[in-house]
Amino acid sequence: MGWILRFINNIKKRVNERTFCNLSVEECDKAEKIILRKVQSECFEKNRNLSMQTYLDPDDLLRVKTRIIQRKDQDSFRYPILLPSKHHIVDKLIFEKHVELCHAGIQVLMSTLREEYWIIKSRKTIRQVIRNCLRCKRFSIHPLQSISAPLPEDRIREAQVFEVIGVDLCGPLFLKDNKKCWIVLFTCAIFRAVHLELVSFLSTDSFILALRRFISRRGR
Repeated sequence: MGWILRFINNIKKRVNERTFCNLSVEECDKAEKIILRKVQSECFEKNRNLSMQTYLDPDDLLRVKTRIIQRKDQDSFRYPILLPSKHHIVDKLIFEKHVELCHAGIQVLMSTLREEYWIIKSRKTIRQVIRNCLRCKRFSIHPLQSISAPLPEDRIREAQVFEVIGVDLCGPLFLKDNKKCWIVLFTCAIFRAVHLELVSFLSTDSFILALRRFISRRGR
């Protein structure tokens, strides 16, 4: 047991003596180039017969010679890094840029990635990555379609206009003298017909008067 305790104490001592700091920009760029070089070696090692002009840069990265090489701009924009369409690192790269651009669409994402990387079949690859984004699915998914229930008999049988009705109230409405009034709506349940009656106050007597005026105009 003594050597185990000494081993643990040595590990704790080394951890305590270790200094931690943030990664610099140069270290991040170097790590990114190592990862991209590994991706290219896995995907393009056996397939050198590409349909585009490429060359190896001083970092041993395969870059594409685009049609804008005469432009005075950054080398990464004129000679983007070639990447395959099917690789988990490429999917992570696309998804990270997709989140960074606030879940941008295919065209915006493809144009932004083209400034540094040349992904084979980029549109198809980006579409597949965006399709797996849970937040984007909330806006692109179709709502659930429910089956409509059959109408009741009083809605479809042969009847006179306003024989089957529904009653509702609308208001209040304000008149010029700051008085209130309401509208009683009598809606026919079978035909597209509406009858309106005006009442000056809310009470049972006012509804009875409105119903009497409706019956005297439309019949029982």
